[in-house]
Amino acid sequence: MAARAVALALCARRRLQRGARSHRKRFMRRNTRKRAVRLVWNEHAGVDLLDWFVDHLPIREEWPKEECRACGIVSGENILAVVVFHHWSPTYRRIQVSIASADARWALARNCIKEIYAYAFDVVRAIKVYAETPAANMRAVRALRAVGMQPRALLEHHFGPGLTAVYSSRTVWEHRGEQEPPAIRPEQWGSLVKWAQQNVKSTQSAEAA
Repeated sequence: MAARAVALALCARRRLQRGARSHRKRFMRRNTRKRAVRLVWNEHAGVDLLDWFVDHLPIREEWPKEECRACGIVSGENILAVVVFHHWSPTYRRIQVSIASADARWALARNCIKEIYAYAFDVVRAIKVYAETPAANMRAVRALRAVGMQPRALLEHHFGPGLTAVYSSRTVWEHRGEQEPPAIRPEQWGSLVKWAQQNVKSTQSAEAA
């Protein structure tokens, strides 16, 4: 009995050791993959990131390089996604981002997302980053929300007749966890309410006719 108990104890110990080694290997592989995902600017592995971005858009259009800044979320030599900053307004301090992706894992690269926001809010010194996404592409809208871009409005016929866009944005105050200044001043409320009431009445009259 004693010999059997010792043998069972030795077997259990070996199983625990094998399990610990297997867990360490999985942990190392997972962390190696995480470290491999990084942010690069302008080009990667001989590929111009803005050209890659244009090639992965559903509709090909011109993107002037002098007006855009492209960064890529990459893993090894693979490009997971490219983020393009464009339409920077120094007067209103807002900048637009557009994203083309080949792998949904880009939204999990938190270190890269932090660098992207740091560029927008600390380098460019924007107060708002915004995106306009086709409403039909809800996967992209959800991915933007996962990285902190909140849906704010629907823009009808934005990409053509019957093609609605989802307007998403993130402000510098949201990014830093600070209190936002009021978006509408108290003295504006009266005129806005009056405009809304008149607009609703005119819309109802048009529908009745």
